[in-house]
Amino acid sequence: MDPKPRIKSTPNTHGETIMSKSLRDATLNLRKLELEKYLEPLLPLMRGGSLNSVKQEIEDKPVQAVVARQENRNSLCSLLLRTWYPYRYRIVAIEELNTVAAGPALNDRMIEDFVETSEYFIVDLSNIDEQRARSRFGLYDDMALVRFIKVNMDYRGFKVILILDRRMRVITRAFPEFWTFAGGNGIEVFDKGKYLRIGTAEAGHD
Repeated sequence: MDPKPRIKSTPNTHGETIMSKSLRDATLNLRKLELEKYLEPLLPLMRGGSLNSVKQEIEDKPVQAVVARQENRNSLCSLLLRTWYPYRYRIVAIEELNTVAAGPALNDRMIEDFVETSEYFIVDLSNIDEQRARSRFGLYDDMALVRFIKVNMDYRGFKVILILDRRMRVITRAFPEFWTFAGGNGIEVFDKGKYLRIGTAEAGHD
């Protein structure tokens, strides 16, 4: 009796293709959520201004400033995803820097210890309290900011981005010592698709 003919099995390529696509889509969605979560703390700082994004990318620099406008937001997010991700960054308010520096005492050891908590910092100067800036606390804020930037510049590989209030005259009045220090050390401000050196007439205006 002849044996029954063997039926050749064929792989279910259609099913495998669907499973592969589903897995790929799930991976992409997970990745997207991960990137959104990474950028989430930064986004509230970049409000106001035009909804049109600038096309120029923000460069990777050790210390720089970015004006808090919506049109600068995509460029800033792109920089973080290109060069900082997946490393954790820390957003610091000026009041926190003042506390770390122990006010007028400018405790260098405390500032250095604080800097060592992260290699990537974003300093939030996006909404300056003008009343505080005119008080003695404003003077201490200015001193603490300069010292913080100096310490970061001493650590090779550390990065700092300052998010500046759109009211540039407020910034220059609130942080005159920092403004002078930054201008003397070539720190630049990114705004509306171009870099301006701090201390120039353009960078000092709204």
